Amino acid sequence: MSCVNFFNFRTEGYGVKNSAGPFGLSAGLEYGYSPVYSMALTVGAATDNLLTASEFLNGESFSSIYATLVHQTRIHEYVLAGAGLSYGLNIFSQWDNSTRNGRLSERYGTLGLAFTAYYTINRYFMLGVVYRTSYYRFGMTAPWSYEHVISFDLLLNLKW
Repeated sequence: MSCVNFFNFRTEGYGVKNSAGPFGLSAGLEYGYSPVYSMALTVGAATDNLLTASEFLNGESFSSIYATLVHQTRIHEYVLAGAGLSYGLNIFSQWDNSTRNGRLSERYGTLGLAFTAYYTINRYFMLGVVYRTSYYRFGMTAPWSYEHVISFDLLLNLKW
């Protein structure tokens, strides 16, 4: 579960937009192929539109639906770090009274890298940060552009 998300989007109609928000959910599978190395596949969503200042003051909301594939390394008994690929669907919406439905939005797919770092609290819980970058944006007139979503996570680790 993402506790805090930080968004940096480069929209075509509105320029660079930044926001922070309190909510996200993800689920994943991890395959440990040695005591030190593992692969993790994660899908999730992060948003800022649960009564945040950006939504209230600017009429804006940010969301990202994503999938990551990360190669992880246990670099200490309590520390797990990884790097891999990220695909996302970024959504920026803004209230606009001049349109029929009152809402303008941009939705586009992204491709980039993902970096993770987690600290093991106990057998079931980990605290971490996930840095998802994007360098290519599908369907945009200027497709090559840097964007990111940074999430601070509380991870529930279920093993069977």
